Amino acid sequence: GRKLSLGKLIRDLGYDSSGNSAAQTDGLGVPTCTVNVEPRSVASLAGNRGEALRHIERSTGAVLRLDAAANADGVAVCRIYGPRMSAEKAADLVRSKIAASGCAVGSGSSPKEPAGTLADAMPVEQRFVEALLGPGGQTLAELRARSGVSIHVDQETRDQGYSIIRIANAGSRENLIAKELIEAKIRECQVSPSQALAQRRAASRGAEDDVGAASGAASLLARRRPPPPPPPLQPPPPEEP
Repeated sequence: GRKLSLGKLIRDLGYDSSGNSAAQTDGLGVPTCTVNVEPRSVASLAGNRGEALRHIERSTGAVLRLDAAANADGVAVCRIYGPRMSAEKAADLVRSKIAASGCAVGSGSSPKEPAGTLADAMPVEQRFVEALLGPGGQTLAELRARSGVSIHVDQETRDQGYSIIRIANAGSRENLIAKELIEAKIRECQVSPSQALAQRRAASRGAEDDVGAASGAASLLARRRPPPPPPPLQPPPPEEP
């Protein structure tokens, strides 16, 4: 089948069926970003026994893993690990390599891809997915409306501890807005309940302090205000003749 042939091709290039090269993926955690790779582009992307991928790793400082078993459609996934700047640079090089082979990247041909042109894949830890979806998908719908771009949550990898947020129109202003909104939502979720309570209490104390300071300033101003002048003296009544 297509998937088995792709797995064999990746093994022949120096990777095993899970996408591991000489170094194991254990301990790498959630990938910073991912790029879908059509089977006909795998050989071009990997190079001779994976040398092209290793060159991208050396030039960016990111770690790349080509995974043949991740997609039921038989499409390989290049998982990229490392600091965001390094990972995004590596992802750009991977996309350029795929484009040079004559294949589209994230073109939306897969049912998992959102409608639009090029799509970005944003891995998110599974514990944050429920908050991003919201009750009945309400939060996700708000993110789409506020960013103006198609956003899809692919939970095929949920058993591995993360899902993929696919955002259409890679590189566009709307795409960047969507990423910022998603990252902001995740930061909200990273605050523990005790931290949130402490922040609310601090904000409440700050408001009370502001009110107290304003009241104290008014009282001090009142004490410093000079007393009112005495009433003018009334002339004595005229004497009767």
